[in-house]
Amino acid sequence: MEAHGWMVLDRIVRCWSDDDDVVGGDDDPTASEVAYTCSGHPIRVSLRVADPPAVSRLYVHRPGWPRVYDLGDAEAIAAHRGSILLSARVPFADLGTVAPGQFPVDYYVYTAGEGLRRPSLTRLPPCFIGGFSSPEVDRHFKPHRCQQQRVMVEQNVGFFCHGAGNFTVADINIHKGKAVELCVLNHYADCPQQPQWKVQILEMQQQPNQNHHLRGWWTDAVLPLHDSYLACVDCYHGIILIDVKTQRYFNYIPLPAEAKHGRRRVDKYSPDPARSASINSAGNITVVCMPTTMPQQEAATTTALLALLSSRSSHGVWSTSTKVDGFLISPWKPASSGIFALLQTSHSFHMRRRQGQQLPPRGQGQWSLLDD
Repeated sequence: MEAHGWMVLDRIVRCWSDDDDVVGGDDDPTASEVAYTCSGHPIRVSLRVADPPAVSRLYVHRPGWPRVYDLGDAEAIAAHRGSILLSARVPFADLGTVAPGQFPVDYYVYTAGEGLRRPSLTRLPPCFIGGFSSPEVDRHFKPHRCQQQRVMVEQNVGFFCHGAGNFTVADINIHKGKAVELCVLNHYADCPQQPQWKVQILEMQQQPNQNHHLRGWWTDAVLPLHDSYLACVDCYHGIILIDVKTQRYFNYIPLPAEAKHGRRRVDKYSPDPARSASINSAGNITVVCMPTTMPQQEAATTTALLALLSSRSSHGVWSTSTKVDGFLISPWKPASSGIFALLQTSHSFHMRRRQGQQLPPRGQGQWSLLDD
């Protein structure tokens, strides 16, 4: 069997109760430690690994939860290195309280175990910044209604795994057409205090002779770049580059003029068949632009590639490049035809296995998820 260093992960996360005939118990090495929802109920996550191009899937196990109401499926939001960020609706503290559309939303980070250690499952504290509170209504629902929480649209959320149980989650939104609102949570495994969400408004660092704006921006993907940057991509406008460690400002890298043709499809929440974005382990961001108004043979030549390369040397003259925040921004150039990314419908991330070990079928065997 050919060994693969990556997998395709289904965004839809199936949820199971006690009487469902599925794996995910103590004898399943992919099953996480038992965690608890914001309302105090047990929850667990497991992973079914499949050789690509087959799809791997996460499962949420809800022991002891009643099945008298439908909380819907959970959703995988982002994956980086050995961790996966997912969201799930959870019941209120009183299991008898049924209020469709008001159940709290929990966010979890599932991290693969190393060696014989079981995978971990970490619940993020709820974010109430920007939420709506109505004391007369809120008092009937404990611990809180989802309306009190900040609304986080999945494609606006970026995720960094720093290793050793440390990670960063960021919700990125456009503020007044020119600035960025960054809501960020930094989690450190060895810190005894619960992490807190913080919001900051970042201004654009304009380059000479530039006056860009972000009106009409729609985020298609937020990609982790190196150890501290998030690249927020609009496949019809450009890239917003944010250093989530310093959080001083952001850089805007517009698409070239020839890639700004076309128009986004009406349904923004569905994958765009003509545009997509991806990133590789070297930090090269590829934006696929397939114009629908050109003949097929011409469309294949318009795929654009933007390379963000670490620049540590001050030697040399870059006459056709721009230096931004320690990166050398290479000019846009055509990429090879046939490049295709599926970030809107699934996430792919690297998987490293012990030497000579086969891919574990349906949860059997030891594995770990790591970047190259």
